[in-house]
Amino acid sequence: MKTGIQYVEGLSIKRALESGFANIELCMEDIDKLDDIKALGGRIAGININLNSMLASETGDKADREVLSEDAVEIFGKAISYAAVNICSYIVINTEGVSSKAVLEQLVSESLGLLKECSDCKEQVSIYVENGYRCEYGRYYHNGFSDWRELMSLINNLEALCPYINWKICINVGHTNLLGINIRDMVRVCGKHIGLVHINDNNGLSDQHQMPYSFGNGKRMGQNWQQFIMALKEIEFDGTLSFETYPCMNSFPDTMADKVLKTIYE
Repeated sequence: MKTGIQYVEGLSIKRALESGFANIELCMEDIDKLDDIKALGGRIAGININLNSMLASETGDKADREVLSEDAVEIFGKAISYAAVNICSYIVINTEGVSSKAVLEQLVSESLGLLKECSDCKEQVSIYVENGYRCEYGRYYHNGFSDWRELMSLINNLEALCPYINWKICINVGHTNLLGINIRDMVRVCGKHIGLVHINDNNGLSDQHQMPYSFGNGKRMGQNWQQFIMALKEIEFDGTLSFETYPCMNSFPDTMADKVLKTIYE
């Protein structure tokens, strides 16, 4: 099992590497940090792309429909190109704010030519689909990617549509807590289909991306971390644990940054 961290503005790459985080996940908009990470001896674990940002803004009678933007395949293709030459080991698709699974299936269908080229890669390219949600007026709702049943069905469809890729699930721990999903059952059922876990915690009211145990161990609020860890052990999880704990990266004084990163890693 590997341990990584997602880059966020304010994070010192040098300090993250020195604290033990050799694998750094980059959002697509932060890809300019790639050379900095490589120069310091680090590695890009994965590239995070936002599916919602690849939707077109529709008006009139199409306003309620989710439609891919004109450059969606180009954006997706850029991430694929990095994975194809082993610059990163995986791509993770952020599904926050997207209602329907169909839009992702459409994106994959329109990108089959690019994805097929990955069949010649030395190592199979992995793409992980993250469990998401919809947020409207401060309230959180299920979307087409929230429930484990929906995710498992989607992964099966994507495997049939595009067998050249290693399709798996990324479980965002914080997202399950927001929606009241039993993460232990989700982990047990999804099992070997889980390739990545995004670690963060919240109070069940907003997507706060705090450190694990910030709100206890799930008795009153926050995630039940003990049950979650036990479930990962039961399925013999051997993927990557990537920390998405944004406030810890930029809210502590600079003099405490090293200790905070080491605490997260340990």
